[in-house]
Order: sequence, then structure tokens, then C-alpha cells
Amino acid sequence: ACEAALQLRPNDDQLRNELRDLCASMTMEKGKYGQTADFRGSIRDRETQEQLHSQETLVKTAQTRQKAVEAARKRLNEGRFSPVNVLDLADALADLETEQGYEEAFALLNKYYEQTHDFSFKRRLGELKLRQLRSQVRHLQEQLKKTPNDSELKAQLSQLTRTMEQEETEHYRLCQENYPTDMRYKYEFGRCLIRDGQYDKAIPLFQEAQHDPKLRLASMNKIGLCFFLKGWYEDTIDIFQKALSECPSEESAIAKDIRYNLARSYEESGQKKEALEIYRKLAQLDFSYKDVGQRIDILRKDVTS
Repeated sequence: ACEAALQLRPNDDQLRNELRDLCASMTMEKGKYGQTADFRGSIRDRETQEQLHSQETLVKTAQTRQKAVEAARKRLNEGRFSPVNVLDLADALADLETEQGYEEAFALLNKYYEQTHDFSFKRRLGELKLRQLRSQVRHLQEQLKKTPNDSELKAQLSQLTRTMEQEETEHYRLCQENYPTDMRYKYEFGRCLIRDGQYDKAIPLFQEAQHDPKLRLASMNKIGLCFFLKGWYEDTIDIFQKALSECPSEESAIAKDIRYNLARSYEESGQKKEALEIYRKLAQLDFSYKDVGQRIDILRKDVTS
């Protein structure tokens, strides 16, 4: 429902935040959990994919989009200066989904940021740059599906993905600096740092973000994940246990993810019996969750041998 509403109101920040909160739990790709190194790699991939699919564009006809640009331009040129009018025109230009439209939007936002030093223009500039990059990455991914052996296309996708990740990291770094009381930006910047392997820098951000009730469980999950990736399994177990105890429903997506991560932590620390029990409980709730069934089969043999 939130996603459908967001398509109708793509510039509604509050609605976007609610959707982000609903999707905040970190999930990993199925079939990539044989070793901690694979687990690590899956996290980086997943963090990137989450952002690629986090923003859907409302489908409009070219004529409708062009009319929206003309109307927004008229409001800006004829009315009294208002940041809202600038942002509306930038959004309308970006909605054209053309190189020229994006470039004009970027120039517009840069102009008003330099004139006013109002960070809202810089923030929107970063958002639109990321939107363009994500669209380009998705386009290359679709092309690669058609020609999976195209090495040149693979190289282009790899480079563009890295550029997108760097832009995203810098965008959220600036946002959390300029909006220090908005925990969303600390959370998002921390997520970028996890992807970049900077766990020590990410942990304090999530520890702050967890004080926002909407981000608490997702932040605790990320803190535990950072400790896991550092190899601090006993600390990881403590964090995931606490997070699991605060989940309002054991069947929620975040609860399943935390339970799975707790079992992984027990498993990596050598406490296989404890890991098996948690995997079993998760399988009873959702047998198809990730690779739970496979892990139970393996651990049953290890525990009974």
C-alpha cells in the first residue's frame, strides 16, 4: 500500500520514510552462505540491490511529463521565489528521464544552492543523481541478462555500480552532517559504510539511530551484523538476542532476519547445538526462509555425529 501511494506522491518524504522503515530489515540472497566470506559478499550485493529497487518512478506519458515541466517552470518564473518551486521544477525535469532533463535539473539545483547555501537543494541534487545512476545500472543489468557473456558490458556495469555506491556514500555523509537529529540519515550512511567494510565507523551511527523507535530494530540488527563481520560472535549473540526479545511479532520480516542472524552467530562461534535449535524454530515459522532447511540438515549430522 505504501509503495502504491509513493508512486502517486513521489516527493512525499514522510511517506518515503515510512516505506523505508517497512523495508529496513536486512535480507541476504539465498544460496550464498557456505562461508563467512560469501556471507560478507552477499551483504555488499544486497545493500546495493536494496537501493536499486527502493525508488519506483510513476509511469507517465511524455506529453504529461512535459506539461508538468512547463507548469513548474511557470510557477518558478512568475511567482515569488520559493524553495518548493525550485524543487518542483527539478523533480519535473528529472521525471522526463532524459539526459537533458537531468542535466537541467542538476544545473538548476546547483545554481540555487550556490546562491542560498540552502542544503535542501544540495540534498535534492544528490537524490536525483542517485536516481539517474540507479536507472542506468538497472538498464545495464537488463542488457546483461540478454547477453550474459558480454565482458565489456560486465565491466561497464561494475564501474557504474561502484560510481553509484560512492555517490550514495557521499550523499548520506553530507545529509547526516547537515541533519544531525534526523536518524534516517545516520542509518543510511551506516548502511553504506557496512557495504564498504567500514564496520567501526558504522556501529556508532546505528547506535544513535536505534534511539528512533521506527529504526530501533533495524539498527540493532545492523549493529549485530557489524559485530558479526568483525568476528565478535559473543557480542553479536548478545545483540541479536536483545533485538529478538524486542520484536513485537516473531513472524515479522525483521524478526526472522534477526533470528537467522542469531543462529549464524552461534554457528560461527562453534555453538552448533544452539544454532540448530534456533534454525529449527525459524523453520517451523517459515521453512523456505533463505537456506534454513539446508543448514538444519547439515547441523543435525554434525550434532549427532
